[in-house]
Amino acid sequence: MASLNQMGEEIVRASARRLFWGAVWLGAVLIATKAYYLGVPKSHLGDIADYVRSLAAISYADLWFVTGLWGLARLAVAGLDRWPRAARAFSVGLTAISAFFCLYAVANVVVFGVFGGFLTYPLLALVGDVRMVRSSIGAQLTMPVLSGLIGVPVAYATALGLTSRWHATRPRIWTPYIVALGFVGVWTLVGQGMWEQVWRTRPDRRVAANSEWVFLTSWWQAIGRSATVRMPDQFLQGDLADFEPIGAKGVLPAAIRRAGAAINARVGAVRRPPNVILVVLESVAARWTGLNGGPYETTPTLNALRSRRASSTSFTAWSRSLAMTSR
Repeated sequence: MASLNQMGEEIVRASARRLFWGAVWLGAVLIATKAYYLGVPKSHLGDIADYVRSLAAISYADLWFVTGLWGLARLAVAGLDRWPRAARAFSVGLTAISAFFCLYAVANVVVFGVFGGFLTYPLLALVGDVRMVRSSIGAQLTMPVLSGLIGVPVAYATALGLTSRWHATRPRIWTPYIVALGFVGVWTLVGQGMWEQVWRTRPDRRVAANSEWVFLTSWWQAIGRSATVRMPDQFLQGDLADFEPIGAKGVLPAAIRRAGAAINARVGAVRRPPNVILVVLESVAARWTGLNGGPYETTPTLNALRSRRASSTSFTAWSRSLAMTSR
């Protein structure tokens, strides 16, 4: 019985060590992904010092996220000391989630470069279909990014296993805990100072947030709402008026209308080849336009032109330096 108790206590201690080193390496990965965002520092000593301070400014929130996660997990393992197998399963499951957090951090650095912000639950709900962002995703999936998505979680798991085994040979050593907590405190002081001095007013200051926390809080806010936000079934007449041709609004002065009519008469009298008019709608999804069968009559003029002209739903334009496709 005594040996079984000792075995159970060792399993609980091993679970605690696994949680600690999992938190240490998760914090290291989160700092490394923010360093990837900043790029390579310059060789000058002053530039390196500013680089480290900036890195602290945009990553100390990540360390607090990891510290809080480790503290809660440690309390959970302490509560499971009577059930060693449950404690071991809990620690293994949490380290697996931490490995996914490593992958998620790498992906979010790429997402931040594209959208200027981290991935949120409402953003996923709005996208709805990966085909809408297929070109953007494909352009960002370079070999270094793919290597990071695969290699970072693998490196995390390898480092976790090696340090946990090393710590098992020194079960009573407290130095790693003291060093880790001290580093979090110093890193926070340095980062907070640089945040107040420089990063608070920078346009990319949102990179200082923790990407995992951003998604979790956005998800919690979304499920806490009484209903999903949806577009109304009918637009107000004033909103639909924005899509009317300028001449149909009756807002042009009479002198401008007369001058325009005279110019049109002279142009119509001259026979010349037909013109081609290219209409570009910025940030408008094709599925929401009336021209493509959308639920709202937002393009009445284009609908009328389509009934009398040829229409295409996709095109390809080539030049010596650019290939552009659209749907």
